[in-house]
Amino acid sequence: LRGHTDEVNSVAVSTDGKKIVSGSSDETIRLWDMVTGKETLLLRGHTDSVTSVVVSRDGKKIVSGSFDQTIRVWDLGTGKETLKLRGHAESVNAVVISGDGKKVISGSSDQTIRVWNLGTGKVTLKLKGHTGPVFTLVMSGDGKRLVSGSHDATIRVWDLGTGKEKLQICAHTLSVASVVMSGDGKRIVSGSWDKTIRVWDLETHKETGSVKSNATNAADCKVEHVVLQRVIG
Repeated sequence: LRGHTDEVNSVAVSTDGKKIVSGSSDETIRLWDMVTGKETLLLRGHTDSVTSVVVSRDGKKIVSGSFDQTIRVWDLGTGKETLKLRGHAESVNAVVISGDGKKVISGSSDQTIRVWNLGTGKVTLKLKGHTGPVFTLVMSGDGKRLVSGSHDATIRVWDLGTGKEKLQICAHTLSVASVVMSGDGKRIVSGSWDKTIRVWDLETHKETGSVKSNATNAADCKVEHVVLQRVIG
């Protein structure tokens, strides 16, 4: 798929698997048809690199975060921006949306995580604890927990009901760039600039597996993104 004029920083796929959304350093968000590969929508509004994009579960909204310190909500049907959220003091690096589409959570280089009510546009929780930029977020399927990864090399698990940090994992030696959670919410997988991928059991708080690159050029083997694939046997 070609169309962006600068680096592509984030991609997301709609729940029905028919649409791809991409965010780029060219300050645009583009919607693509999965079957034809054609661009069907171009969204402009951000004034700096788009770092993170996500599609709501019902496929009606796109949420984006940017170096311009804003989170924006877009109507996927019309392509119009419906909400702009301001509050972070530095770049927004990660965004996630709740399953019911009522909350957005953002992680920023200002070291905070914010929970936003999409009905009011207000911050309902501000999560503090990281000592470096927050790079990655994942929410549990039931919407009760949030996992974050940061430049401070830690992974933190948060209770979204109280806003309290429930668990801190300190095993990576460099920035945690990506975290994903299993469908049952019992395990997370983290990828780091320290060249490792690690698997964690959230019930025992123990590491259950890891993979490390043997490449000698550190710049070429940082782990920037991990995904989990559901295998049906």
